[in-house]
Formats: sequence, C-alpha cells, structure tokens
Amino acid sequence: MSAQTEPNIAPLADTKVIGRKLIALDTVNSTNDYASALALEGGAPEGTVIFAEEQISGRGRFGHAWHAPRGTSILMSAVLTPEITPEQIPAVTAIGALAVMDMTRAEFGLDAMVRWPNDVVINHLKLAGVMARAERFGRPGQRFILGIGVNVNLERRQLPAEFAETATSLSIEAGREVSRERAASALLRRLDYWYDRLKSGRFDEIEHHLRKYSSLSGRTVTLQCRGREHTGAVIGLSLFQGIHLRLSDYSTGYFPESVTTLISK
Repeated sequence: MSAQTEPNIAPLADTKVIGRKLIALDTVNSTNDYASALALEGGAPEGTVIFAEEQISGRGRFGHAWHAPRGTSILMSAVLTPEITPEQIPAVTAIGALAVMDMTRAEFGLDAMVRWPNDVVINHLKLAGVMARAERFGRPGQRFILGIGVNVNLERRQLPAEFAETATSLSIEAGREVSRERAASALLRRLDYWYDRLKSGRFDEIEHHLRKYSSLSGRTVTLQCRGREHTGAVIGLSLFQGIHLRLSDYSTGYFPESVTTLISK
C-alpha cells in the first residue's frame, strides 16, 4: 500500500489492536525486516502494521523468494506480542492464514481454503503465504513478526513460469480488478478477530476452523520430515501436532508444522 492509500485503510479497518499504528511504504527490502528493526528501536507497539508497494528481498517459508510485481499485492507485516508457550507458536501462523481466508470468502465470495501450515489457496492454487518469526521469545517484551503476502491484482501473465500452474490472485479468481484497500482493511479486521482469540487462549476455535477449511483433508501427500519422506492420506489436523496421516502400511502419525508438504493427488 502506498502512503496515499493509508488514510483509506484505517477508517475501514475499525480494529481494536491490529493496525493501531499503520505505516505505508513504497519500496523496502522486506516488511518483516523493517517491522523487526522498528520494534527493536521501540517504534512499533503491539498491533503495528507495515505495508509496502514493493519488496526487493521478500521471503517466504524455507527462504523461498516471494514474487510480487509492484502494486499488485498486499505485502504486510504485523508486530504481535502474545504471551504464549513454545508449543503454542504454530497458532501465530495459523491466525494469519485464517485471516486471509476469511477476508477472501467474506469480501469476494471466493472459496479459499488453508493449506497447512501457511498457505491460502483457491482450487489448490496459491493465493497467499504467511510467515511468523519469533523474536525475543521467552524474554520480557517477547514479540512475533507476522508477514503476509496476498496476490490481489496479479495477472496470470505476470506470474513467473515456475508459478504459472500453481498460483492465482483475487482478480484472476474474481474475473475483475479488485480494491486492494478494501482487501487490506478486511484483512486487518479478520486478523484482529483471530489475534483476540489467540490472546484469549481460544486455541480450540482456531483449530476447529483450520480443520473445517483445510485444503488437504482426504488428499494424499508426501511429507519431508527430518530427512525422510512419508506418503499417506490426510485424515486430520492438529494445531500443535501437525498433519495426521494414514501411511501406506496403515499406521497413523502426526507430522509437525516444520515439514515440507508435497501434494500427490
């Protein structure tokens, strides 16, 4: 979001915590890095949100580059300070994914789903990615930087060849250009809702929605975990334990958030 759009977002968001301080930038290396540095200086209280028109060095999970041509996407990071335990950290990523999914469904009527642990998809095509980074965890003033990237008015011709068959955008799915300000405001509202649930310890509600809107339910996937591959049918999902698989030998097991998920069918 450019600086001139910032006044249009704040009144529409109407949130309690998320977006209480909004900063809209032109070009940054990474909104996550900018938010982290600002927080370190004491200039980013809880709920601060950084928007950018363009990221030069945006990164997703496992260091993968995030491709977003200038002015086509929502590129944002939020500073969060929940008091949670190490076991509850996956919930931070989860609320980001749920917020994007809710926004997509409510504002644009599109059947978005969550692809555990950090993607939002429509018809199994990636619409958005979420990445949470823990900083000062376990110490006074612990915080998380929650980065979210959503493809908004990204045309299919703008997708790199390696993503042409696996990614999509709001405009592609809606069949028209959409308002980034409207999408951003709705995203802040939904993130505010889910952040309140996180801080209130309502993890059962978070997990319920992850299960209800999981894009992996019933699918066969291959997981790379601790140097080994495991293939099986997804039979469940746990917020803290990960994907529940029935393996080829009919045994079952949970695989944690840190695994790489490869969709088989």
